[in-house]
Amino acid sequence: MQDQKLKYEIQLDRVQKIALSGIGRALTFAKFSETGTYDLEKINTPPRNEGQIFSNDFMPPIQLTEFQKWKDDFVAWNLNNAVNEIIESFFVFLEITYFVLHANGDRRRVNSGDVLGEVIKNWQNEVRNNLRTQNKIQALSNKGLQFSDDERKIIESFWEIRNLLSHNLGIADNRKKLDVDQGKITLRWYRREIFAKLESGREIQLTGDPMPEAGDLCMRIKVPQTKEIDLNSHISFTLDEVQQIAWTFWLLVSDVSARIKTVLDQSGKQEKFAESA
Repeated sequence: MQDQKLKYEIQLDRVQKIALSGIGRALTFAKFSETGTYDLEKINTPPRNEGQIFSNDFMPPIQLTEFQKWKDDFVAWNLNNAVNEIIESFFVFLEITYFVLHANGDRRRVNSGDVLGEVIKNWQNEVRNNLRTQNKIQALSNKGLQFSDDERKIIESFWEIRNLLSHNLGIADNRKKLDVDQGKITLRWYRREIFAKLESGREIQLTGDPMPEAGDLCMRIKVPQTKEIDLNSHISFTLDEVQQIAWTFWLLVSDVSARIKTVLDQSGKQEKFAESA
């Protein structure tokens, strides 16, 4: 049978959706934490299953004095899940990005009798599995996709936070990629800042007070934000922090996608990748 070159269809919007869907799920978890409340009377009523009542020994009632703690734990659990969803989906996005850049420079050939979609899928899984043993940021940099120092710190530290949430019961400890100083972990992300720039050139934060002089309403989209977490303490986030983290990773998806296109355009080999991620 005659061999043919393997061609790909790179659809950046479909690759982006991997990460953006995770941000969407994160915001759903955030809504649960904001609006979800316990009905103490109902939660203390033993559930029924096909007419049989579970033993109260198995599901002891929540005491009124413990109710606030349970509610706080429920909120923290949902917000931690939200952060996890953002990080997990973003790293899948990076893995697919790596495959796109890797495939773009590869001259692999396939037999004309092969099912092209299956070949691409198996190849993609092989490349992604190999990537998981490497530093993803460095591997992508080797493919021409560059990251700033701030971006590296944000991405790598949040991946370690994800590992702590998933594999260490959410308890902070010293991980090699985390910025640990004086017994504290420092996380960084971006936040939006709205401020007023006065005609005199002075910038002021918005308050409920009248402005001292006329000016323009402005917004900065990448203002550094830090959070310190004590070692051996439980990791937790506020609703506002989750929203800022979601905003940060939305910006990263947008910026990285633009750079992917630049790398592919510069190579002069941009083709189309037929399989969706």
